[in-house]
Amino acid sequence: MKIKREEVVYYLNGLNSVVDISGLKFAYAVSKNLKALQDEAKEINKKRFPEATDEVVKFEEEKVKLLEKFAKKDNNGNYIPDKATGGMFLEDKDAYMKEYEKLLSKHPKAKKQIEEHNKFFKEFIQEVVDIKIFTIKKDDLPDSISARQLNAIDFMIE
Repeated sequence: MKIKREEVVYYLNGLNSVVDISGLKFAYAVSKNLKALQDEAKEINKKRFPEATDEVVKFEEEKVKLLEKFAKKDNNGNYIPDKATGGMFLEDKDAYMKEYEKLLSKHPKAKKQIEEHNKFFKEFIQEVVDIKIFTIKKDDLPDSISARQLNAIDFMIE
C-alpha cells in the first residue's frame, strides 16, 4: 500500500485502538500491520531527531532556560502544560517571542541548521512509501468492533 510517511502515525493509532479485540484472523492482521508500520515509524524518527551539532545543543539549552523563564507555574512550582501546543503554557507569549528572536540572532548557525532540517523533514514526511499491509475480509471482522474503531482501520479491510 502506498502512503505518505506522515500517515504512518495515523494508521498506528488506528491499530492501537483495536489491539485488544479478539479474533484470530483479525488479531493476526493487526499484529502484522503494527510491525510493518512500527518499522517505518522508526525510520521516520531517525530522520526527525538527527545528531545535533554543538551549536544546536547550545541554542536548545538556552531555549529551555527561556521557556522556563516565561512558563506559567502552578502553586507547587510545576509547569502548566499548554493543551493546544503540548508545550509549556507561557505567561507572556509576546515577550517570550521577542527574547526568542534575540536568541535566534545570537545563534545564526543553529538557526540555519534547524531551518534546513525542518525543511528537509517536511519534504521527507510527504514522500510516499510502499508498506506491505495485511488485509482482511469484512467477514473476518470481530462482532465487538465499534464504528469508530472500524473507521480507524478501514485501510486494512478488503
